[in-house]
Amino acid sequence: MNGKQYIFDTNIIIDIFLGDSILKAKIQSIKNPIISSVTVGELYYGAYNSNKPLKHIKQIDDFLSICQVVAVEKGTAKIYGEIKTQLRKNGTPIPENDIWLSATAIEKGMILISRDKHLKLVENLELLFIEG
Repeated sequence: MNGKQYIFDTNIIIDIFLGDSILKAKIQSIKNPIISSVTVGELYYGAYNSNKPLKHIKQIDDFLSICQVVAVEKGTAKIYGEIKTQLRKNGTPIPENDIWLSATAIEKGMILISRDKHLKLVENLELLFIEG
């Protein structure tokens, strides 16, 4: 991968947890995973709503110990507003948390790694789309 930093979408982390060897091979050169605080919330939400919450919470906690978590800030919120407006005007809404994640990636100058095709609709987003 190039010298830019990569930020992981929730779906990428979940597939890593599930042992997706093809995905792992594609991202193995990324040594310092970066995730958004929004993604952390999504992961914990999924864990608490699973049939094995303690197992999944430990999995998340272990993963977070090797990650850098970036928070939503004022600049992120401004970009969020721009993205959401653009998507609404184009008649192409996407899930709220994906807008926040896109705004974070744009603000921080990172490449977003995801399996969500709808992220291709976000202008100015550097996206590494991985087929799932």
